[in-house]
Amino acid sequence: MSEAVRKSDLSPARQELVGLMKRLHFGRIEKLVICDGEPVWTPVPEITREVKLGSRGSHPKPSTGNYVLKAQVVDLFKHFESLGTTTITCLEIQNGLPFRMSVKDPRPP
Repeated sequence: MSEAVRKSDLSPARQELVGLMKRLHFGRIEKLVICDGEPVWTPVPEITREVKLGSRGSHPKPSTGNYVLKAQVVDLFKHFESLGTTTITCLEIQNGLPFRMSVKDPRPP
């Protein structure tokens, strides 16, 4: 069994992405540049927040500190490593976690 990945195990750029996803809660991160498997913050990606109208509920405050990452986050970073250097066309966020990702891939499947 593999050891759990904690937030402190991540590079600062990856920690920033985890924090952004948690703050966004629901929405999209578009045009996110990945260089050698790491998110790059220049140029700044486009952020779109989704708001459900008529909803009275609130979402929980983002976790702080050194917590164990959810499987979806670990999987996202494994994909980043396999992609190398590219641009994420759209990273969909649901409940503060990566849900779906679109990538322009010049290689045929």
